[in-house]
Amino acid sequence: MIPKKRLFEDIKSLCDSGWYDLPKTGAGAAGDLLENILGLKTTNHDGPDAGLWELKFSRGNSLLTLCHKTPRPHGIIKYVINKHGWIGKNGRKGFRHTIEGESDRGFNIAYDSGSIWVRHQDDMAPVPHWTEEDLTNAIVSKLRRLVYVTGTVKSGQVRYETAVAFENIKTPRLMKAIADGLILVDFDAYIKDSGAVRDHGTKFRVRPENLGKLYVKSTKIV
Repeated sequence: MIPKKRLFEDIKSLCDSGWYDLPKTGAGAAGDLLENILGLKTTNHDGPDAGLWELKFSRGNSLLTLCHKTPRPHGIIKYVINKHGWIGKNGRKGFRHTIEGESDRGFNIAYDSGSIWVRHQDDMAPVPHWTEEDLTNAIVSKLRRLVYVTGTVKSGQVRYETAVAFENIKTPRLMKAIADGLILVDFDAYIKDSGAVRDHGTKFRVRPENLGKLYVKSTKIV
């Protein structure tokens, strides 16, 4: 666990240090290097990267993933693909769709009876849903405190440029934020040739400029 003062000082120093060579390519390369420079181990566990603080890197113009959480009931993703999916460039039927409160494909998100529901205008049943406990545990356990770092990536290098710390996520606000479209629901799955589902995980995502609306306090580090 890295103390808050030291973590912020290290991040500020890093952002003042110019360009770093990326040891690998890929969408997560700059974020992984950030954690390595700060002495953190890159893992897929549910807890924050730095003990009390989660770190996220972005080029500043992409959605940030808060968590991955498969909806209830079991098997619902295959049902959604079969009923509402379409054939992709790979020739497989899939469902890759981001819903921001409601969508042009007839979907809408509602918070009702303690759960988040993804409904369709054609009265789809069963309905993908998550309980408030499902989502609160998934998001708050990892993102109660967040450091959001932005930078520039080009020609195999990254320069870390800004960092803002967010503290005390507004737990009662989360469900309304999802229903209102402040937090987006992103499906990404298809059916393989074997008939099994390849699910990349249903993501809950937010636009960087809206992060502050989810937290009680924000502090500019650099």
